[in-house]
Amino acid sequence: MKEIKVGFSTRILPEYRVPVYLELSKRNGIKLIAYFGKGTKTGASKNANNYSGLRIRKLFTLQVPFVRNIYRVWHPTLLFYLIKNNNDVIIVEPTTNMFNNIFTFLYCKMFRKKFIWYEAGGAQDYSKLRRILRPLEKIMIYNSDAFITYNSSGDEYLVSLGQERRKIFRAQNTVDTTHAEEQLQKYCELAFKEKETLRLNNYFILNYTGGVEKRKKLELLFDAVKYVELENLNIACFIVGDGPALEFYKQYVKEKNISNVYFWGRKIEDVHKYFAMSDLCILPSEGGLLINDAFSVGKPIIVTEEAVSGGKSVQDYITNGNNGFLIEKNNSLELSRIIKQIMLDKELYNKLCGGSSRSNNIFSIKNMVDGIEKAINFAIDSKKIPL
Repeated sequence: MKEIKVGFSTRILPEYRVPVYLELSKRNGIKLIAYFGKGTKTGASKNANNYSGLRIRKLFTLQVPFVRNIYRVWHPTLLFYLIKNNNDVIIVEPTTNMFNNIFTFLYCKMFRKKFIWYEAGGAQDYSKLRRILRPLEKIMIYNSDAFITYNSSGDEYLVSLGQERRKIFRAQNTVDTTHAEEQLQKYCELAFKEKETLRLNNYFILNYTGGVEKRKKLELLFDAVKYVELENLNIACFIVGDGPALEFYKQYVKEKNISNVYFWGRKIEDVHKYFAMSDLCILPSEGGLLINDAFSVGKPIIVTEEAVSGGKSVQDYITNGNNGFLIEKNNSLELSRIIKQIMLDKELYNKLCGGSSRSNNIFSIKNMVDGIEKAINFAIDSKKIPL
């Protein structure tokens, strides 16, 4: 079997992507290299600390600040390395990496290589820059050999642009949950002692793990905590992560006089200690991987309509009353109501924990990589003639 040289072109290589690439690298006949650039020092755009076992090419990066601490990046040497490595298939991430996608697309068409578009789902409200770039996006989509999607929103977006479903392969976004249960057990005793030290044994503890950025709307979570506090219920909140808005939110909590909010910083090796101490996960706005983390440790989660890629995508993961709850966006009062309902109904809480654990079996690294591998094989077998 001929070896397929696959390249992944992304802005950064975050921690949660490393296990995905490692699993793909192990697949028979696939030789993978990851192309990425400079990340931020903190927050969601930080690169992984350890790439051990992966073939990588970290590229010189030009970064231009755009909006809300998001950067539009360009890797000027990407085209050189694509030609040098003679990749058979290039997989690109969506419009967040558009400048690099343009050069990757040109490489594929000039050298008759396969181009795979990884679609997160069409945004409901297009930024000015995205509206400008949308004609280019459509050209790339119309001339892609295959598609990978995170969720149903991505599927429907591509179909709305006239793409055939047979070319679309689902790789449901997830994190490595292989050792989650083992890690949880490891930290159980330590978690109990730490709760005693913090005098939180009789408290219901909420957990947000992720980047601390204003687009994450953590103020909705803090306001909900305040509403529950006002009803004289014992509630605490753990923020596990860092980012550019960390000091802003610390000040927010102080000014609002919200008790028992703990900012633990970014945790990798011992992140499961904080899950072991927690009862319920909360995702108040954008994001999605906390859903997978919650499932991996058997904790329920409350998410809003903005989670995953917005729209109906979050329904791929959450079934109300089974493994968590989906609520409308920007509604801290509704969030506090659901938190209180779960706190006070032990039977409901146990049901949600069971549903969360069962959901973990569906969203695995193996299943995600299966989808990516199918897209690669489809693209290689495709007879489409490049432009």
